[in-house]
Amino acid sequence: CVARWENSALYNPPRAIRRLSFYVQLLIDGPATRRGTRATPLDVAFRTRAATLKGITVECSVKWTGDGMSFVARTGSGHLVAMDGAPEGGGNNLAPRPMEMVLVGTGGCTAYDVVLILKRGRHDVRGCEVEVSAERAGSDPKVFTRIAMKFIVRGRNLGREAVLRAVQLSHEKYCSATAM
Repeated sequence: CVARWENSALYNPPRAIRRLSFYVQLLIDGPATRRGTRATPLDVAFRTRAATLKGITVECSVKWTGDGMSFVARTGSGHLVAMDGAPEGGGNNLAPRPMEMVLVGTGGCTAYDVVLILKRGRHDVRGCEVEVSAERAGSDPKVFTRIAMKFIVRGRNLGREAVLRAVQLSHEKYCSATAM
């Protein structure tokens, strides 16, 4: 089963980036053998090719380990990240939950922006921490309904106004994760 969505009628960009496409392939293995083991209909793999817009592509793959609710993700930059579920959901509690990873990415994205903005302003930044907490909806899909961030920024001769400006710029202009 291959689902494909394309939309090139939204605008007329240069030829190289005319197609915005998103592909999802659902591959279900039959009785064929793979590495000496018999595959079952439960051997399901999802492959996603990231949508390309204006030449910017971000990709990752997520694979179930076959143990409980543990997954391993490989990022486009080649890094591996483990995720696991809570015991009450069939997981082993060996790694962060996927929704915790969303918060990690959000905190990392905005912290990155704040440090970069302050460094570009020639401020002597010595530390930056972001404590992120979130509330989720009570029913599925349990999206985040509120995210709160507390910034702890340290530096030499670092003014409060400079830090506030960096946080505001991150939130209003630069942080892709908080914009979603």
